[in-house]
Amino acid sequence: MVQALLWRSSRKALLTGKLTAGKQPGYEVVALQDSGVVDVTRVEVIDFPPLVKRADLHNLPFFDEVFDLGFNTGFDAALFPKRFVEEIERTVRRGSVTALAVGGKKAAERRAQIIELED
Repeated sequence: MVQALLWRSSRKALLTGKLTAGKQPGYEVVALQDSGVVDVTRVEVIDFPPLVKRADLHNLPFFDEVFDLGFNTGFDAALFPKRFVEEIERTVRRGSVTALAVGGKKAAERRAQIIELED
């Protein structure tokens, strides 16, 4: 579902900047790029050059409303989940998309939940 959503949004040129945050060494960057999405910014608490830049996920080093998509796979491991979501929402433009992947019953199981940003 997330891939289909990204593809439709990319085709309409709605996504000019993408932010991913989580606990993997850039897999999402590659997956998004393989899906045709460009200009992806990936942040994590540890550098994984060239795909991932180091940043505090609870205090992102970006201006307000600079991204058209916020995609996260590390929500279930966030120390302060509320602050983590607030930071992603702060950096994503109003009317854009934030997607959080949260753990399922099994560690390998993931599901995406789309959260609408309110105006």
